[in-house]
Amino acid sequence: MALQPIADDPSIKHFETALADLYAHKFAKAAKGFEKVLEKSDRRQLSDRARQFLALCASRTDDENEVDPYLAAVHAQNAGDFDAARAICDAQAKKDDDGRFAFIAAAAAALAGDGDAAVAHLETAIARDPHTRVHAFHDPDFDALRSRDDFKQLLAASSGRGAA
Repeated sequence: MALQPIADDPSIKHFETALADLYAHKFAKAAKGFEKVLEKSDRRQLSDRARQFLALCASRTDDENEVDPYLAAVHAQNAGDFDAARAICDAQAKKDDDGRFAFIAAAAAALAGDGDAAVAHLETAIARDPHTRVHAFHDPDFDALRSRDDFKQLLAASSGRGAA
């Protein structure tokens, strides 16, 4: 199938409209536009870009008041508001068993100087996702805990390695 000139390609118009909706934070509407591009376009680069933007739309919501709790916790921790990060993580932990929140709570506790809480949260995070052990091993947020025996044992447990 021969490619149409760009000016005659309706997929370009769908893409432009979807992109405008994306920039206006109308993610559901933008997603429908990018889906049309994927249905109609025979241009690989345009389709690839539409897939990328479609994935972005899927991760967003049209309700600007709705905040992703994971991103809010990370933002609070990065801003140095460790109490807020821990509060978000504690609230989320009551809703589901997503280990990411336990990991953020552990890092926030470690950065706030609460080693006991950090180790307890990290133990929960590792129980929910064993890969977390590797992340904690390399994460500088836990540097203050590296000399603690309970932290070393937690990182070494079931890893087949000696103490961290």
